[in-house]
Amino acid sequence: MATAVPVAAINVAAVRIDPRHAPEPGAVEFLRTRGGDGRVLTWFDWGEYAIWHLPVGMQVSIDGRRETVYSTALQDRHLRFYFDLSAGAALPRELNADYVWLPRGLPAVRKLETDDEWALAYEDGQSVIFARTGADHSCERLTRGATALPPSFPGP
Repeated sequence: MATAVPVAAINVAAVRIDPRHAPEPGAVEFLRTRGGDGRVLTWFDWGEYAIWHLPVGMQVSIDGRRETVYSTALQDRHLRFYFDLSAGAALPRELNADYVWLPRGLPAVRKLETDDEWALAYEDGQSVIFARTGADHSCERLTRGATALPPSFPGP
């Protein structure tokens, strides 16, 4: 009890997020500064985070409610895109995405780097954001050191 009470008290105000699986706040800030609307093809684990932090007019392609809200076909299309499988590369075009926001290690990132329809617009230690070619963007490359506090929900 003596150990559990302080730990529970810390978690009452915010739920700590493992930084290995969460985007860095700079990625959300980058998207937030692009305007109040747009379509973001995102990694499913980051969709709810994006919904919470992005302007109301920005739409995400999928989020953690995937089994209860999204069709099996849409889930499959996302997986094909993320892992650069057959017919996966067409998903950004099919969804009319303005941005693609992914963890930097996914095979889709390598594919987008060589795709003339997409330009690298942002990168940090965890993620990359591509913007449709011709969109108003400038590349931001960030490297961040460790922060004093781990990320939390609802965090900054």
